[in-house]
This record gives sequence, C-alpha cells and structure tokens, in this order.
Amino acid sequence: MPINITTQIIIIILLGLALGSFGNVLLYRIPKGESVRGRSKCCICNKILGCLELIPVFSFLFQKGKCKKCKTKISCRYPAIEILTAIIFVITFLTNQTLEIVPLIFLILSAYMLLMIALYDAATQKIPDVFTAALFIFALVFQSTKTGTLNIPDIKDILYGMLIPIIFFGGMWTISRGRWIGSGDIFLGGAIGALLGFKGVLISLFFAYTIGAVIALALIISGRAKRGAVIAFGPFLCIGAMIVMFIGDRL
Repeated sequence: MPINITTQIIIIILLGLALGSFGNVLLYRIPKGESVRGRSKCCICNKILGCLELIPVFSFLFQKGKCKKCKTKISCRYPAIEILTAIIFVITFLTNQTLEIVPLIFLILSAYMLLMIALYDAATQKIPDVFTAALFIFALVFQSTKTGTLNIPDIKDILYGMLIPIIFFGGMWTISRGRWIGSGDIFLGGAIGALLGFKGVLISLFFAYTIGAVIALALIISGRAKRGAVIAFGPFLCIGAMIVMFIGDRL
C-alpha cells in the first residue's frame, strides 16, 4: 500500500531532525580533532547524556535549554541546526517528487552535506575533505540512478560540470597564491559540478557570487567587516547549489 504524502513528509522531517542532531556532533567534534564516535556529553560538566536528553529539539524544550545536571545554558544553535536540516530535507523532497526513491534519497543526502559544509566553513573558514568526498560520492550515485543508466552525454555533462569550477577556481587560486580563494573551494566546486551538471553549476555560480556580493557589501556598509576582510565563500557556493536543486528545472 503506497504511503500518502503527509506520512512521507513526517518521515522526512524525522530523518532531517535525526541527521541534524548528528550534524551537531560533526560540527562540534571535528574542528577539535575529536572522534565522532562515543556517547554525547555535556561540554561543561561532562555528564553522559541519556536517551531522553538526545531527542532532537524536544529534549532542548523539555529541559528549558539547560543541562539537567549543571544547569548550564545550552546554545540555541543545536535545535536551530536540527530544524534547518529538517526544513531543507522537506524542500528537497517537495521540489523533486518526480524522482524515484533512490536518487531522491541521495539528492537529500547531497543537500545535507551542502548544509554541513556551509555551516562548517562559516564557523572555521575550512572545508573538511571528508565532507567534500561524501558530497562527491552522493552526487555520483544520484547522477547514476537518476535516469537508470549513464550514457555518454550524461557523463560529459558531469565532467564539464566538474571542470568549469575546478579550472575557474584553480586559476584564481594559482594567480592569487591562495589569497582570493581557498583550495577547499576548488574541490567543493568540482563536487557541486558533479551534482548539478554543466548548466546547473553555471547557474549556481551566478547565485553564489550574487548573494556573496550582496552580503559582503551589507557587512561593509554596516561596519561589521572591513575591505579586504576574509569571508568564507563555501557557504555561498552551497546556497547557490541548493537554489538550483530546488528550482533548477524552472530557471
């Protein structure tokens, strides 16, 4: 018996909340060089968290945003990331319902990695290779299952999509000796190209530079940043890619 759309959305939301919770672990531990394995604990009193303290969003609300033991205030960032992940999952699902279940799952996972990369780069101005590699793998599986088979035009589209940002960003990195753009953006651009193809990556680059320019200008005008300040570009690349994922066929 087929599952109705409401039930599907509920499942997607629960999946998004769960992976958003795991994303919090990745974003907290990887910058510190800690293993992502092991039980979660309070970062202040080191209390090992029980099952009821690990329910995405709801545990935060039930505990009134505080650790049960030491009463330290828990950052709102944790439920915010869980909710944001769920929202992105639902939008990806609703805007790509024509896809079969397997490519849709890997497209949602690709959106998840784009979100993780954006948040990580915004906080640290670094992009972990493991995140980019995961995005690249998800992108290839998505592309190979989207139409059932990969023919020569499809392979060319993926290759051209990868080469455009790699050559463009690689040239910028070489000319500026890494001052204009980071090496992580080169590999991220290639992974996005594999996901979106030739036309898609061009449109995503347009959105990335447009949104990046607007935000950078706003920061300068507001005095929150000075000319010459370093601003992570990875989040804008990820936002541009997500826009194409959501409305690419309509552009």
